[in-house]
Amino acid sequence: MSDVLNKPYGLQVPNDVWPDDEDIDSWMDSLNAPILNMLIGPQKCGKTTFINSYGLQSRGSKATVSSRRTQNVTDPLIEINIVDQYWSDQEILECIANEEAIVLDQENLVRKERERFLNMFPSHYWKVAIIWELSDDELLHRGCSQSQIEEKDIRYERPDPDEDFNELVYIFS
Repeated sequence: MSDVLNKPYGLQVPNDVWPDDEDIDSWMDSLNAPILNMLIGPQKCGKTTFINSYGLQSRGSKATVSSRRTQNVTDPLIEINIVDQYWSDQEILECIANEEAIVLDQENLVRKERERFLNMFPSHYWKVAIIWELSDDELLHRGCSQSQIEEKDIRYERPDPDEDFNELVYIFS
């Protein structure tokens, strides 16, 4: 009974799964950390559509979109950069130096590709992998060619917790 009294709202969660102070402090720090959202998935799986549909670019005042033009968006306090394959490493490093939020909109199918980008970011960045794992039928429906699906089957290496991500988010079909 004493364990229950020490928890807010009387939640009956066993001590071994209740977050400790360090976990809570880490989570609170992450709320203020600059963020990297790395989108992972084959061509035409919906990465760019996700950005456009769910307003990720609307979080920043000078969001840079794929065409590399600056647009005004709703929140003047936060900048977020949509980084595609046309960005140079130098441009990405400048964003990192300014602690800007970044969405990496590329395939990132192979661990080595992801590591190359993750190694650019200091440890205080909160790094989130958003991973599309769609069925072949769903990819065909979205416009993938059979050769693109075969390439995905050959190249894709599923991200795992020992990569330098703070969070893994999976989107399944």
